Amino acid sequence: MGAKRDRLQEQLSRVEAAKQFEAEFRQLVSDGETRGDRHQQQAEDTIEALRKILQTSPLPAAQLALETIEAGIELNTELINSLWKILADLSEQTSVPKLQQQLQHIKTKLDIAYPSRAELSGLAVKRSQQASLLREVDQLTDRLSVLTQQLATEPELQQQRSHLAASLTNLADPRGRSQLLTRDLQQHPNLIRQQLAIVEQCDQVQALINQFNDQLNEFADLEIQIEEQKQNRQNHQSAYLTYLQYQNDANQLRKLEPELQTATVQLQELQTEQNNTQTESDRLLKDYDPELWKQVETAYSHRRSQADQLSGGLPQQRKRLMEISTQIATLQGIAEKRDRAVEELKQTEKIKRFISFARKAYKEAGPRITERYVQNISHEADRLFRELVNRPNVALEWTKDYEIIVQEGAHNRRFINLSGGEQMCAALAVRLALLRVLADIDIAFFDEPTTNMDRPRRESLAEAIANIKTFRQLFVISHDDTFEKFTENVILVVREV
Repeated sequence: MGAKRDRLQEQLSRVEAAKQFEAEFRQLVSDGETRGDRHQQQAEDTIEALRKILQTSPLPAAQLALETIEAGIELNTELINSLWKILADLSEQTSVPKLQQQLQHIKTKLDIAYPSRAELSGLAVKRSQQASLLREVDQLTDRLSVLTQQLATEPELQQQRSHLAASLTNLADPRGRSQLLTRDLQQHPNLIRQQLAIVEQCDQVQALINQFNDQLNEFADLEIQIEEQKQNRQNHQSAYLTYLQYQNDANQLRKLEPELQTATVQLQELQTEQNNTQTESDRLLKDYDPELWKQVETAYSHRRSQADQLSGGLPQQRKRLMEISTQIATLQGIAEKRDRAVEELKQTEKIKRFISFARKAYKEAGPRITERYVQNISHEADRLFRELVNRPNVALEWTKDYEIIVQEGAHNRRFINLSGGEQMCAALAVRLALLRVLADIDIAFFDEPTTNMDRPRRESLAEAIANIKTFRQLFVISHDDTFEKFTENVILVVREV
């Protein structure tokens, strides 16, 4: 029984090393599970993308890649679960309280067994207890063997640990990058305020651009109108050609009208003459003379032939005249439409040239307007900066890249190289200049300007604001009494409890 107790104590001494190994193994499994979660998230995103690709165009390679990634996720999950099971078993076998409890239990049994050795009557009971203790020792021995086998896998776990350490190294110092991002995040409010000021300026410029675009939208269908006029010209092309075909005949209308009138007069005269001749013939029949009759008959036949010719051609000429008159009226209407279309086309082309010029001018004016605004703001900020720092030998420039540069003598310094007070004055000068140039007002409000500032910085800010002379009125809302000695009027607001 004492030898078994010694073996348990020896096992307890070895358990400390196994416990240390169990802690390191637990850390490795935790790190592996964390990276496995990140890998699983990335794999799920990839699976989602592959499924979208398969929905649009099923490819065997994409299907194979999807199945491979899913199998990898399942294998990784099974591996992590197996490691946790091994870790749970190892934790149970390396639990010092349990082993100490078993050792204490054996010691208690030994303490009970020693006084009872002389008692032969209880020998069978003691032997039974001894057999039970032997079985417990055998169980502990078996557990120790299992623990030893698990410890034999330590090189493989060390290799996994090295692999996990290499993976951590590949992340390129995430803690350092997190610190850099934290410092950048602290400057985020200042950048947001600058961005809001710039966005407000851009909104004003965009409003002007939208106004011009609204004016240009009135000519949005200009191309369509031009195409319609061209289509009208093409539709009337055949009529115009007809007009040109009969233009010569129409030009002879004025010449033929007098001839028609002359022929009509002649016909009337001939009819009158015929009547007179018939009267004269009747009169002369009384004194019939064959020779005279032949002369009269010949003259009558000649006059009759002329009259028939004129009478036969008159309806055709009148019909022709009406047709030509109708065609002339139609062609004159078409010609007037053509002239109006040509005039509208010229006017439309003129408007088109103006719109093209206006679009080009608006596009080229944007950067110049921005540059002009930046120059005006830079000049105003330069003057305000000298008032704030109360030094006439310094100059401030707000560049086109929205960077602040301070010149003192022959030296130029960027914003990050300025002292804390100079940075505060420079930023305040640029903000007041934006207010003056963009809003064109000389009144400013400062809401809690001394937040997170120590006493020297608060006094420096109060003195700098007091040096501003170009603004007609400045309001400072603050819980701090630093500004009381620099202000003309103080209004105290007290909250009653």
